[in-house]
Amino acid sequence: MEIFYISHNGVRVDLMKGNYKIEESSLFSHSWDYDSKESASGYGGTIEKFRKDIQDRDLKIHIEGSELVTYKQAFDNLMELFDSDVIDNEPGKLYVDERYLKCFIIEGSPDYFVPGLDIATYSFKLVSAYPFWIKETPYQFLAEIPDSVVILPGEEEPEPEITMEQGIMFPEFPFDLTVKEGKKTKGLFDLPTDLKRVRGARMINNESYLPCHFRMTIYGPVTDPEIVIANHIYKVETTVFTDERLEIDSRSNTVIKIGRLGEETDLYNSRYKLQSVFEKIPPGRQVLTWPGGYGIDITLFDERSEPRWTL
Repeated sequence: MEIFYISHNGVRVDLMKGNYKIEESSLFSHSWDYDSKESASGYGGTIEKFRKDIQDRDLKIHIEGSELVTYKQAFDNLMELFDSDVIDNEPGKLYVDERYLKCFIIEGSPDYFVPGLDIATYSFKLVSAYPFWIKETPYQFLAEIPDSVVILPGEEEPEPEITMEQGIMFPEFPFDLTVKEGKKTKGLFDLPTDLKRVRGARMINNESYLPCHFRMTIYGPVTDPEIVIANHIYKVETTVFTDERLEIDSRSNTVIKIGRLGEETDLYNSRYKLQSVFEKIPPGRQVLTWPGGYGIDITLFDERSEPRWTL
């Protein structure tokens, strides 16, 4: 089992080897808060809602010096790491294997310290505003190369792509329902209108037993991007130009477009209204489809009250 801490600015410290070793902790404990209503009879009552408020955990760490780092240096390094998150009000991440808890280390006191010895044991208290252990599962789907177009004698060449500088773009569709004279898409069956294959079909897997939050990034160029997951439509009615990206985050209920220079535009009101763009991803393997002409990143956030036990 690996346990380590990464500060908000990316500095990592291992807490199970080297100068630090966890002796005791309450990391594997959890609780739910609830709202209740007492029964009119005076016996029992009704639980109306479960929730998780801000929670804290205890962590006892043994600190000792080594040939390269004294105990004092090891302790100072740890405190500077913890305090940097508190001062900047940006939580760090405490990892147990592949899952992390976003938290602050807010208290510390010595349990065992003998002057002259290069060892000590400290008890720390951490606090988490969102007390879930999170595992991130990223998926990346690159833009697919469009099918090549063969121009037969007598046919017109396709119109050139219109760029952002020209002020307009056209979306890409998963089906081509137009059949030109002298040009057909060969398939297993001859239909009155020939269909091309559906582009951009992939699988994602929510390993949790519950629907999970996600963060989706869509890369331009694309107009009115639409992704379908488990028959649910995630769509934003906007144009994302080349070198821009669109980010949908179900945890914060935000839709943000990030421009070429890093400027951000709030597109919450441009989201598709008939189905929620923040709908969680159902458990299990799910089919994801999109036209395929633009790239997509999607990260699933599997949340648990405790980290998984490992040997």
